[in-house]
Amino acid sequence: MVRTVLLRWPLPAARGSTRRSGGGLCLQSALPGSRAFRETVELSVAIDASCRGLGVGTSLYRALFDSIADEPIHVAVVGIAMPNDASVALHRKFGFTEVGTFHEYAVKDGQYLSSLWMERLL
Repeated sequence: MVRTVLLRWPLPAARGSTRRSGGGLCLQSALPGSRAFRETVELSVAIDASCRGLGVGTSLYRALFDSIADEPIHVAVVGIAMPNDASVALHRKFGFTEVGTFHEYAVKDGQYLSSLWMERLL
């Protein structure tokens, strides 16, 4: 099930059909700062491990892009902590292209993280 919650723009969320599955969540936020970024949105999708490979991410993004089609958004950007082949594939499927990588820019659990950034003009 995909449900839309209103924030700045509609926000889809999926809830799993079993007690164990958490489904997924698709987040969007306007970039902070000046009005120069008012037509830019940063997206994030998180899928519960028990729901991966079941089309949840595809359903979430399909619902999100349908719901923002008439909004004044020019570009969507995503940052993907690497490695994450499944997320890169999902974003390519929805027309995102790679723009660059921040190498070892953060630390989590004592490990350096790199992030691939992708964009989609809407």
